[in-house]
Amino acid sequence: MTSPGMPPASAAPPAATSADTAPPAANPADAAPPATAPPATAAPATAPPATAAPATTPAATADKGQKAVLRFAPAPVQAAVGGTFTASLLIDNAADLAAAPIQIVFDPKILKLNDITAGDLMNHGDVKATLTKNIQNDAGAAAVELKRPKDSTGASGSGTLLTFSFSAVAAGSTQITAPNLTLTNSQGAAAATGSPQLTVNVK
Repeated sequence: MTSPGMPPASAAPPAATSADTAPPAANPADAAPPATAPPATAAPATAPPATAAPATTPAATADKGQKAVLRFAPAPVQAAVGGTFTASLLIDNAADLAAAPIQIVFDPKILKLNDITAGDLMNHGDVKATLTKNIQNDAGAAAVELKRPKDSTGASGSGTLLTFSFSAVAAGSTQITAPNLTLTNSQGAAAATGSPQLTVNVK
């Protein structure tokens, strides 16, 4: 009669089949690796910022649009009574410069203008510019005109237009001024304008 109790022992195998359901739980773990792969593709997004570098090149071309500038050098000038000094009138960024009519004024009680010589800019291109000058020390003024030949193109670039040689005759602080300058190009149009000034301190 004990043999009828044997069938309950056969109920253990169903518990073993529940353990067989554990392997399906391993399948979600298999889904994890594909999730890690997409972040690796995000790295190429760092490459586009590198293309922003070419934007710096247009700034370099902006220099080509600069206007011509007239100025004295050196500035300021320190001189001693009884001594001499030179001051040059320069131009930066000149384009097709053909004629430079220039007038300067100064204080004749402090300074005396000895001479005016042409600089190198208007002689560019193996061209000899002509210089005319009229120095009036009593009035503290001088008129100068620097011209290139009519059959030549204008001078371009930066350099010295004129160099002035002065004597310091008395102590004081004064200015050398070139008022209302209008330099012209080979077509007769304005190539540069300005009223440069130079401070001179004589002790």
